[in-house]
Amino acid sequence: MVQSKNKMNVSEYNWKASPSQVLNFFPFLITILGVSLFLYYAPDISYWIPDLFVPYFTWSNIYMACGVAFLYPAFKFIELKCLQYTLTEDKIMVKSGVLSSTIESIEMFRVKDQTIRKPFHLRVFGLGNLELLTSDPTTPTITFYAISDIDTLLSNIQTFTLAARKKHGVREFD
Repeated sequence: MVQSKNKMNVSEYNWKASPSQVLNFFPFLITILGVSLFLYYAPDISYWIPDLFVPYFTWSNIYMACGVAFLYPAFKFIELKCLQYTLTEDKIMVKSGVLSSTIESIEMFRVKDQTIRKPFHLRVFGLGNLELLTSDPTTPTITFYAISDIDTLLSNIQTFTLAARKKHGVREFD
């Protein structure tokens, strides 16, 4: 008895990336500056608060408020870390979500147009955004945020799109 194993057609190219934490620069900066200024001026603030709140204005409560202030940038860090882009020869997948996860999958032959945007604050770090216009009804646009070596990624997407269109016999009409 001969058993045949069905081999899945797995593409050899597999690119994975997450956006750079440079996108979180301003939330981190604002939190650090705000907490620093609050701690510096905390003794002076006690003279300005109403007498009703003076018993609650202790150093332990001040430190607790500063700790709570760091929850927002911590969540932004985790949120960006959980955003995962995957590119293979056949598909583009975008996985997002911290507690609940969403995976969007777009066939490569559905990519219609590509646009690279390099704002100054990203270009300084060698990063860029890539916007893809697709013919997918549920996901008409995909944006890769703050990705390094964006030009190579665009070149690979263009190559894989043409190959997938030939493979599936798809033509683009305007």
